Amino acid sequence: MTNIGIYGGSFNPPHIGHILLVHYLLEMQIVDEVYVVPVFQHALDKQSVEFTRRLQLCKLAFGSVSGVTVSDIESHLPTPSFTLRTLEALAEERPEASWRLVLGTDVLAEIERWHRFTELARKAPPLFVERQGFACSEQSNYEILPALLPRVSSSYLRTLYASGREQEAALFLPPRIAELMVSD
Repeated sequence: MTNIGIYGGSFNPPHIGHILLVHYLLEMQIVDEVYVVPVFQHALDKQSVEFTRRLQLCKLAFGSVSGVTVSDIESHLPTPSFTLRTLEALAEERPEASWRLVLGTDVLAEIERWHRFTELARKAPPLFVERQGFACSEQSNYEILPALLPRVSSSYLRTLYASGREQEAALFLPPRIAELMVSD
């Protein structure tokens, strides 16, 4: 049975932390494949640049990584985008697979706001990846991966770009994505 990690998010923009995490999951054989799924319409009303742009950036960031599929599945599903609905659609496409939900520990504080998270966790047991600055409870019932990833977020990078600090932001982006961000 193929073990697939579903790694969803805004990816606004995808950065080196996202890319390193995917490599870590694959190289350490935690999963056999990773589906990178940019959110189409965020259920918690987080604003992002248009979906097609984020999808393009994800294809640039992850397209050459063996074992990674960048999926546009959420653009074909009802809105808002619920991870459970996305997982069910992917499981229909790949019924032979076993699924794991890949999340950062920053999400632990908001899982009670997620649509039917308990059911989602039963269908795709979560793999929480430690993010610097986001403590995890030792009482967590979920698997926590102690990944040493750079302390960076897409929102931080957007702030750098908005304040004209493109060169600083570029330190956390693959060059082909940094070039596109500057041309916007």
